[in-house]
Amino acid sequence: MKINVFATWYMVLVPAALAAGADVSAPGTPLSEALSGVMLNTVLPVAVSLIGGLVALVLAKLRQKLNIQIAKESDAWIQQQAEAAVQMVAEKAAARLKYNTMIMTKNQKLDMALAALLAKVPAISKEQADSYIHAALARIAGVGATGDKSLRAQ
Repeated sequence: MKINVFATWYMVLVPAALAAGADVSAPGTPLSEALSGVMLNTVLPVAVSLIGGLVALVLAKLRQKLNIQIAKESDAWIQQQAEAAVQMVAEKAAARLKYNTMIMTKNQKLDMALAALLAKVPAISKEQADSYIHAALARIAGVGATGDKSLRAQ
């Protein structure tokens, strides 16, 4: 409402002053002081706040997109670390089997893979690490309960 009143006065006073031959831009005249007061005290603060709000919205959207991208990349990296841990445990178990040393149970293999993943990625919880390990077991052919029926082989 306040903006409309000042805009209306501005639209009425400027053409009237120009029609009367007054120099609107001349400093020190009451009309130029009134117009500069309206501009400085009303129009400029509103415009700055609107522009600031738009910039804040754009920055929030950009931050959201970047966080999503960072989350995807970090999730992919954790998945790679989980697959590496599963493959490392599978190689150790195969070496023990080959040299007839103590054979590892499936729980020992799972615990070893969990420990390896948690050592590489300490920021995740044990439950998250467990889900990453089980997902890696499903993706890697030849390991785990799936054997050669992994998700990648299909």
